[in-house]
Amino acid sequence: MMSQFEALMEEQERDDHSLKELSRYLCQTSSDLCPRGDDANGVELETVVSWAGIPLSWFLQVFIPLPEISCMMDFGCPMWFVRDYGIPTLLGKRGIHTGALADHLDVFGASAKQEKATLFCSYTGAHTLSRFVQVMKRLHEKQEEAVVWIDVFSVDQVAWRNLCDRGEATRALRKLLMDELPIRIGTLKQTVLCLDQWEDPMHALGKIWVLWEVYLTVIEGGSLEVIFPGQEDEGFLDSFQSKCDEILYQLSRIDVAKAKASKEADRIAILDRMNQSNGVHQVNKTIIRLMKHWILQLAGDLYESHTVSGKHTHSSLLLGNNMAFLHKHMGNTSAATSIYEQTLIGMRQHLGENHPHTLTCMHNLAISILDLDMSQKALDGRRKVLGPDHEHTLSSMSGVAVCLRVDGKLKEAIQHQRHVVSVGKKVLGLGHPYIIDWMSLLASLLEYNGELAEAEVLHRGVLEHGSRLFLERTSPVIETKTCLGRNLATQGRYAEAAALQREVVQISLELQPKESTTFMSMSLLAVSLASLGETSEAAKLHQDSAKLQQEAVEGLLRTEGSDHPRTMKTLSDAAEFFRVQGRLVVAKSYYLLLSASLERCCDDPPAEFPGSMPIIMCNCGRLLHQLGSLEDAEAYYEKALHGSSESDPS
Repeated sequence: MMSQFEALMEEQERDDHSLKELSRYLCQTSSDLCPRGDDANGVELETVVSWAGIPLSWFLQVFIPLPEISCMMDFGCPMWFVRDYGIPTLLGKRGIHTGALADHLDVFGASAKQEKATLFCSYTGAHTLSRFVQVMKRLHEKQEEAVVWIDVFSVDQVAWRNLCDRGEATRALRKLLMDELPIRIGTLKQTVLCLDQWEDPMHALGKIWVLWEVYLTVIEGGSLEVIFPGQEDEGFLDSFQSKCDEILYQLSRIDVAKAKASKEADRIAILDRMNQSNGVHQVNKTIIRLMKHWILQLAGDLYESHTVSGKHTHSSLLLGNNMAFLHKHMGNTSAATSIYEQTLIGMRQHLGENHPHTLTCMHNLAISILDLDMSQKALDGRRKVLGPDHEHTLSSMSGVAVCLRVDGKLKEAIQHQRHVVSVGKKVLGLGHPYIIDWMSLLASLLEYNGELAEAEVLHRGVLEHGSRLFLERTSPVIETKTCLGRNLATQGRYAEAAALQREVVQISLELQPKESTTFMSMSLLAVSLASLGETSEAAKLHQDSAKLQQEAVEGLLRTEGSDHPRTMKTLSDAAEFFRVQGRLVVAKSYYLLLSASLERCCDDPPAEFPGSMPIIMCNCGRLLHQLGSLEDAEAYYEKALHGSSESDPS
């Protein structure tokens, strides 16, 4: 008959000889769990999950030196072993067969008393006990009086397994997910996430229990602190300085739908609960954004610590450049621009005009403010220092193409971007993320120039190779399908366009039902269907998408006000949405609201609208012109010209 310990090993897909030897040592009789006795029968979840926590001082001074615990550390035991086997055996040898460890601190000969937890700890069972202890030591340095709630110590593991043995695992797990964890995390308001190693954050963030606990922290209004063992945060500093884009790429791949659990029943139950909450896509976005905010906070602290007496060091300059890059990546363009400008001054002073880091910062700033001269200067410098075919040189050439497009020099922009894509394919290969971005940009430029057939080929290439890089049901893939559908419709291939657009709408309604991009996808599908003669379905789509778009705007106007950045972004989306639908009067009303908001905050424009005042004013003027209001249109064109001259005096 299979022992409980052997069953645990099977669940964890482990066949570790050292752990089996350790289990025999701990029990001194067999490799089974400690005896349950009749006391464990008839328990309910309320008695299985304790509100008590573990005082960190007690944990480090009393618990860790215990012979059994020291032995588990020496054996390199993972936390799942400590949780499912070590703690029950530890208590059982001391005559305790019911209750969590946190309820029985006194049996270890200490004066410690049961204490209510002050913070929640999220970890993955694959962490070793020794690494976990390192994390707790780091936490103790910051919060000496902390009392940690963690399932290893605050859940009666024997009683929990007894519930499972009684066939009540599903009911108990559902209650734990829906009631107990949200209450505890919401009450404690502080979660500590243990990341075992920075080089592989998905080691923890690929586990569904961890993602669920992090998400609960957000929706319950709590704060998140991430702690590494030992000096891992210095490793993070090195990674953030040299591999910022790789870190962001790793975070972008967080996907709760593909996260793992040691038990399939746990994974299914948590996914079900997430879908009942806000949907898997929204959960992913929330967690990714939270992790990015945490990185910004940690990077900011490191930036301050490496800035000596207000003067930059080499480390602070690298951190500054990558902090700005992350701000830009998150849409905080004004913050990014400010940091880039300060960092560029420091790099020129410390490193020189043609140092690779200086040229990188110059390139990033040029793209942030769309400065063609600065972008060209960065390109010239990189050609000289790195060579014409280096990936960073090609990035600068792509940046020049963007600035040329903004300056209205479309043919020159296409010429530059063709070269970037052609050389980039040879240097980096089709599977590189840079190539995907460069092909997307070239496709967009070609469409502006009316070269739809070549743009279509590029969109299909992006879709083919990008799907291998990004998860199938994520924004980059959805955006590419949207672009391809619009391209096909513009070519008059409405049946092909509608098929692709229907797929986009279906996924978007499932993953992001309240996003403006979803309403636009519905509207684009409606246009294709109308062109195919399917007028009734097209009319319904137009009606439904317009209603959803209007509700989104009205809700934000009511709750956030017209000058809130999210409201202004939605007003911009709504204006463009109704313009595409041909409802120019409605589009005009949204543009007028948006332009008024922008004028009110022109001294401190939102990050979502960097330098966009002239564009908004120009679009509004164009609509007024189409509606026959020529004098009003002229006034808005003048505002657009005035805004352009202010942002670029040259």
